[in-house]
This record gives sequence, C-alpha cells and structure tokens, in this order.
Amino acid sequence: MKNHVRKVIQVNKTETNSSNTDSSYVVFNEKGQTIISNKYNYEYNEILGVYEPEEEIIYRYYDENGKMAAQVNYLPKSENPMKNIFLHSDDTLSKMTSNIAISSLSEGECSIEMSADSTETIGTSQFNQDTVWITKQHAKVPYLDWGKTTYYEELKFDSKGRAETSERIELAFKPGVYEHKVKTSYQYDKNGVLISKTEDRFDEKGKQYETDEFYYSDNGLLNKVLLKDKRDHSVQEFEFIYEYRN
Repeated sequence: MKNHVRKVIQVNKTETNSSNTDSSYVVFNEKGQTIISNKYNYEYNEILGVYEPEEEIIYRYYDENGKMAAQVNYLPKSENPMKNIFLHSDDTLSKMTSNIAISSLSEGECSIEMSADSTETIGTSQFNQDTVWITKQHAKVPYLDWGKTTYYEELKFDSKGRAETSERIELAFKPGVYEHKVKTSYQYDKNGVLISKTEDRFDEKGKQYETDEFYYSDNGLLNKVLLKDKRDHSVQEFEFIYEYRN
C-alpha cells in the first residue's frame, strides 16, 4: 500500500476516556486492500437504561484476481457472535456471478439468500460517462448514480492544476430522500502539498449545519478530523495513528 501502511487506528479525542483499545481501526494487506476493520454499534441496555457500544469486526477475503470473495461480520462479545457471512464467486465460463448471504437471526437460527447474475457488460451506464470539462479550470465529474439520476461533483482548479474548490450533492434519508449540498475548499503548502480541506454541509433548505475539517501530514496521510455541528455547537475530534509494514 502507498506509504507501506499496515494499520490505521482512529482515536476519538472527544471522549476523555477513549483509548487505542476501543477505537476504530483498519488493517490492510500488501496490496492495500482492507482485510480487517471494526466499528461500534450502540445497543440499548434495558437493565441499565443506557446505550452501550458493541464492537463489530469485519473480515474480508480476496481471490487470486484481487476481487473480494468473502466477508464475515463478527460480534466478539455477543452470545451469538456470527452476524453475517457473505460469499461471492465469478464463473468465467458461464459468465455468471453467484452470491450467498447468511444472516444470523437469533441463537441457532439464520436466513440464507442466494442469487446469480450475468457478469456480461450490458452497455455503458450514464454514471460511467467521462468527465465534462467546462473550461480548463472547471470540470464536472460523475459522483453518484441514484435511480435514473447522475449527480456530478463540480471541481474548480487553480492555475497550477490543483483542486481549489468543489461542490457536490449527498443524499440523506430521514425517511425520504433529501439532497444535501456539500461545498469543499482545499489548502496547500508552499510546495503544493495538500495540508487540509474543509467541507461545509447544507440541509435540504440550504441552511449550513456542519463544517468538517481534515488535516494531512507531509506524506499525504490523514492526521486529524474535526466535525463541527452548528446546531448544538458540538465538536468531535479524531486523530489517526499509523502502523507501517517493515
């Protein structure tokens, strides 16, 4: 992987009692593919009357062509730890792809879903269109394909060809689908290396509700993230620790 990163740990600096042992992390193989990651889901404890974090570990496996062949979602502290198992295979002779999804429902019970689809290419989708260059310093890049609509991210570049600002639409579900605008600005040092970017997020009424700040090290790795919620004036801070491959 670029920079020979083997593992990255995200530490929540907002929580004073947080530590590396209860932080989110991602482990990469030598090809830079994610092989292990974790996240925390919050489950309601009826006895204590509070929400408690439950760790979920995701294992991913790849075939000789680098395509993901299997994924296992595991709950290490649960009485029924095997949450989901997903298996995927491609048959180059029949040009079919097969999927098996096994989901744990309760102790000793599970659901199994199987599907098979053709791997043959069916034309070129709208999402795969080329970037549209409006001027030499203004481009529209396909960003999201939702239903029959393709959303573009508009990028504007400075005189040195570096991204200066961008604007895109992200979808929010509340329920219902709402379009949220995201405006991003990029900052560089005197050598042209990206040192930070700022994302301003707006709701479906055009009111700004959050500012996210991302800070990078000299080698291009993410160092720190600040999530500033303007609705309750809260700030979440995350730092990243990297372990490198020998």
